[in-house]
Amino acid sequence: MAHRHPQPRHPPLLRSLTEDRAPADPGAYFQGPAARWYGAAYGWRDEDIPFYLREAERHAGPGGAVLELAAGEGRVTLPMARAGFHVTAVDSSTEMLAGLRRRLDGEPAEVSRLVEVVEGDIRALQLDRLYRFIYLPFNTLLMLVEPHERYRALEHVREHLAPSGAFALEVFTPDPERLVPQADWAVDIDHEGEDPGGEGPVRVTRWMRREVDYGRQRTRSRFRYRVAGAAEGGAVLAEWEDELEIAYVFPRELELLLERQGFRILGRSGGGDGRPYAPAAGDMQPQYVVARLVP
Repeated sequence: MAHRHPQPRHPPLLRSLTEDRAPADPGAYFQGPAARWYGAAYGWRDEDIPFYLREAERHAGPGGAVLELAAGEGRVTLPMARAGFHVTAVDSSTEMLAGLRRRLDGEPAEVSRLVEVVEGDIRALQLDRLYRFIYLPFNTLLMLVEPHERYRALEHVREHLAPSGAFALEVFTPDPERLVPQADWAVDIDHEGEDPGGEGPVRVTRWMRREVDYGRQRTRSRFRYRVAGAAEGGAVLAEWEDELEIAYVFPRELELLLERQGFRILGRSGGGDGRPYAPAAGDMQPQYVVARLVP
């Protein structure tokens, strides 16, 4: 077993403030239709990929080994492997990882051999190696709705991070104007995409309504999805409803959470292109954060 960074000797404060239990695995959300149509629903999202590629090269070096948490079906994993990095891709959703394996089967051998697929919960990850670069994309930290869950996940990041390595993640900046209940259904996704499952061009429409729990800093959104052929009058391929609970943390909270686990923020930007992080009314930029362990 590789050397791990020791756990704090004091009782974790964040855990003591909440129920010390293991809530349902958030990866369970990505089953059934949510997993089957994930690539079509979110394939448009690629603005974060240059950020992770850039930081991987900076900290792991060209062709280095990286650890991707919540890899899903490989939205970031595949570009990373195509760039020559050795990727350990971790996710707790069996169906999403099945999608990743199918996508790897369609890649050249020199790409697919660079990806190791691991099914596991990022709150309890136990691998036998350290990495110089670990990353957690697309607001996934916020799917851990209890503070002590986020604490646990960061414990395991710390344990798997080489002393000179870096940890990168992205979370949204809470927008006060959007942190309000939404009782009526409203469209929040309506776009055309290519279905990795073989149906060709499709149109994905999603309607949403939202509840907000201000005391616990979380939102519960209910969704209605429809996937249809992209051509005019295309046949409906799938329809379903589900819901997702997600936390929100403010910028200073994120700093304190990372500091609590022994990280120091090296840099923070407002986009995958490296633009300065300067959220303002009407432009609540996401936080792209790179952190390193304090020596």
